[in-house]
Amino acid sequence: MIYAAPMPFREALDSQEARAYLPTDFRSADLAKLDPALLRRAQFSARTTDLGRLDNLGTIYRDILAGRLDRATGRLLVKQYIAVHGPGGISTNDGGLQDFAGDTRINLQIDTNVEMMRGLGNELQGQQPEVLDAYPARELIRVIDRKVPRDWVARWDTARAATTMDGATSAREDGRMVAIVGHPIWRELNRFGNDYAPFDFNSGMGLEDVSRREAMSLGIIDRDTQIFPDQSLLRPDVNVQTSAAVNDPRLRAALERTGLGRFDADGIFRLVEEDDNGDPIANRAAGDGAILNTRSYERDSLGRFASDGGPLSPSDNIARGNSAIDRSLRTKADVPNAMNIPGLGRVDLPWGRSGHTAPNAAGKTHTDGYGVSHILAKHGEKAVRALPVVLTHGAVRPHNQGDPAKRSIYHGRWVATVGKTKKDSAWVITNFEEVRR
Repeated sequence: MIYAAPMPFREALDSQEARAYLPTDFRSADLAKLDPALLRRAQFSARTTDLGRLDNLGTIYRDILAGRLDRATGRLLVKQYIAVHGPGGISTNDGGLQDFAGDTRINLQIDTNVEMMRGLGNELQGQQPEVLDAYPARELIRVIDRKVPRDWVARWDTARAATTMDGATSAREDGRMVAIVGHPIWRELNRFGNDYAPFDFNSGMGLEDVSRREAMSLGIIDRDTQIFPDQSLLRPDVNVQTSAAVNDPRLRAALERTGLGRFDADGIFRLVEEDDNGDPIANRAAGDGAILNTRSYERDSLGRFASDGGPLSPSDNIARGNSAIDRSLRTKADVPNAMNIPGLGRVDLPWGRSGHTAPNAAGKTHTDGYGVSHILAKHGEKAVRALPVVLTHGAVRPHNQGDPAKRSIYHGRWVATVGKTKKDSAWVITNFEEVRR
């Protein structure tokens, strides 16, 4: 039989070449706790600690994507490697997902990783400003039938309810699942925390571009709202070069800052388990009770781990921001160290002042205001609740009026302004407005 391989494209292949090897004893559920931005930079497989096996798998994924292999041949190569070198991790022989040499696990590994590479490649191609302007939204559609399909309508509306931003349809109303590019619903919906397919193991779901005209007819965007490229995908300084071990200090430090584990002397990332209260406990070696790693953590006033002082994962950052806003609205007081803005650092959340309600000579209201009270008075609580997502996922730009002490952060329909304080090195929220061209 002649195998018709899909046409490869450079962005997908480059996404695989930039991944560093991550040998780990994590289970799939443990890996799901890691920041998706970190996992995009790492070549890994659940419960796999052998670098050679990770390299073997990575080569097979690239060759399938490039059209040099089909899945059956790739599966055979995996089995041949295991026959010679062993499973390279904690394996069973029952033919299930824990059987490293079984068809079920190998097929799932190949399909999921190749789909992720292809999905990231498509995402990178779609991050061009002119593409985002013409097609600012996407629709979740079924591309492959499944015998027992998941209820994606229910999952969509659950994910939509968990977000605070406009820009997504309700599937219960018209059956369509459409949202603007970069909307937090995509990562909330996706098992792997990405904005692109695959959305779950063997989901059969994919994305279709939606034009601005159609998105406007659905009421999720207007004519003048601009969607900005995702800098976390495009910035070259966040790439990690593939190597024979996870020796890139940024990746290692970022993984350890998650609080989930640390690298041992052999370069394997070991899980730090949690007790019933969610506090880290030592991960002990099987049988001998030796503590592989012990770390002390202190929770800050918002209940998040703070001893490392490094950037938080997007989900933790948003959760931290939500807690800070709850406190600000409840106490009407400043909240220091509310969040981290990627690429900028710590940001404080001042209560501030609402500003003058009477129109000035130019007809503007709420002038001379700043902070949470200003946003609340001018735009309402829904806008205040959107702040954490905008600050976490927004594109940081020079200030739109050229102030060198300020930055503008764009995401969806909003632009946030942050400025440097005189008393310390923190940024503070000064303004929050709808994007205007």
